[in-house]
Amino acid sequence: MKVVRVQQCVLMLCLVAGGCRDSEPAVRMNWDGLWDKYHAVGYEGMEPPELLWLNTRAFIDSVNNGGVVSFFYNSGADHYSDTIVALSELKATVAVEKLRAVGDLFGSKVPSDLGGRNDIINSWDNQGREAKVCDSSDSELYDYFPELEKLLEAYLISHDFDPDYGF
Repeated sequence: MKVVRVQQCVLMLCLVAGGCRDSEPAVRMNWDGLWDKYHAVGYEGMEPPELLWLNTRAFIDSVNNGGVVSFFYNSGADHYSDTIVALSELKATVAVEKLRAVGDLFGSKVPSDLGGRNDIINSWDNQGREAKVCDSSDSELYDYFPELEKLLEAYLISHDFDPDYGF
C-alpha cells in the first residue's frame, strides 16, 4: 500500500514539475500554430517545410475561391516562385504546369507586387487567350486537387505536422 502511494506521489510530482516530458506525446504544429508563427515571425522567419505548407495551401484556397487568376490578383502570388518550388517538391506536376501556364501570361516574370499583377490582369480581354488559359487551368486543377491534398497531407505527416485544419 505504501509503495503504491509513493509511486503515485512520484508520478504526481513528475507531472507537476514537468519532468516526465519524454513520456508525453509531442505536440505537432497544426494550421492555427502555423498561422500564429507566421504572424509572430513573418514569412522570412518560417522554416522551409512551413513555407511549403503555407504556399501550397494559399494556392489551393485561392483557386478554390475564384480560380487560378485569384491566386494572382490576391497576395498568394507575392510568393509565386516559392509556390512553384513547393508544388515541385510535392511532385504535383499538374499543379506546377497549370500555375506556370497562367504565370507565363504575365510575360517574362510575374510581378511580385499585387498592383503590378492587377494592372496586367485588368488589361486582359475577358474572352481572349488569357481567359481561355485560366479557364482550362481551373478545370484541370479542380479535378487534380484531391490528389494534391493527398500529396500535401503525406508531406505534412512526414514532417511531423498535424494536417487537421480544425474546420
